[in-house]
Amino acid sequence: MAVGINRIISLFWFRERPFLSHRLAHPWINAHDASFPSDHASASFAIAFAVLLIDPLAGGLFLLCAAIISIGRLFIGAHYPSDVAAGFLVGLVSALIVSKCACRLLTKAVHLVERVTDPLMRPIWRSLHV
Repeated sequence: MAVGINRIISLFWFRERPFLSHRLAHPWINAHDASFPSDHASASFAIAFAVLLIDPLAGGLFLLCAAIISIGRLFIGAHYPSDVAAGFLVGLVSALIVSKCACRLLTKAVHLVERVTDPLMRPIWRSLHV
């Protein structure tokens, strides 16, 4: 959903990526699509906020990962800070919409995953809480 919203926004607001507009040689990126908003930031923050709404501890870890992904996009010259900030907002709004519309389905999916992972993770959690 977040990436779809980004496509709509880029139709109205197209901005070249920093490495293109400042004519920097960039060994990692060959993208020529819109820089605003960041697809990576939107998707990672949408996932992180969706997880946060269900499980605060896991969501906090996902938010940390989303922030690292987004900061990395700044460092490699793929996005401007406002691209990442807009991706953050798109991700947040997308997670809120999905959580309101599919709360029961998401809760069932989380419980299914927990039933599989809890027996595997229980020994690890016990060793950490000793």
